[in-house]
Amino acid sequence: MDTDSHTGFPRIEKSYEELKKFELIPYEAAIGNGADMLLLPGVWNDSTFKTTDSAAALIVKMVKDGRIREEEIDDSVLRILMLKEKHGLLEESDFAVSDGKVSAAKEIIGCAEHKEKSHETARQALTLLKNENSAYPISSGSGNETLILFSGSAASRIGYGELLKEKLPEENITLMVSTKENEQECLDVASRVENVILSYCSSELKSIPTESGAGCAYCPNLEEAILSCFRGNELNGRSPCDLKI
Repeated sequence: MDTDSHTGFPRIEKSYEELKKFELIPYEAAIGNGADMLLLPGVWNDSTFKTTDSAAALIVKMVKDGRIREEEIDDSVLRILMLKEKHGLLEESDFAVSDGKVSAAKEIIGCAEHKEKSHETARQALTLLKNENSAYPISSGSGNETLILFSGSAASRIGYGELLKEKLPEENITLMVSTKENEQECLDVASRVENVILSYCSSELKSIPTESGAGCAYCPNLEEAILSCFRGNELNGRSPCDLKI
């Protein structure tokens, strides 16, 4: 992938066989564990299709060419219809947005239970790839200073650092955004502190979110990852996460 999908349109220059060995593994696991639906990002692959419309046209052509059986299309449509029936959407005829529907949705979406589930998902998904010299968890407390550095395109994530300082008032945390202009300053601070945490990928958050979360792109992944560095949570990331709904 040649860009961060939060800031640009990614391209994946891999064959289907290559994707099956890595990128598609979590999707296969989710499907195998009964996920009702998968929401996928936009894909650009010159050898297949460029937009959703051209993808649909390609599928029609593949059916006509005998590369996809019409029965497979029927099976997919049936799964969608069964999912709609499960959630009572087949009987629904009025899809107009009303103040009543918006108010009802606000009572559910972003509620305390949903927020806790999102944090639980993030905690279960955390994976420790390696731990040289027992760097994890970091040695905090006793006056030790920790630099949390938001590098390059991750500058928009600085709000996570402010949020973490609120949640960890006992820790001595310094926040910095790394740019070409302050590169030496960042290196100087990193050389004198006891711990450095580098953030380079997550969703945008420029300020601490309100209780409602309105107007921000907050998700708990980065927050939980950095919190675990201080708390030393056991990391056994796996997909899909086992949540009790």
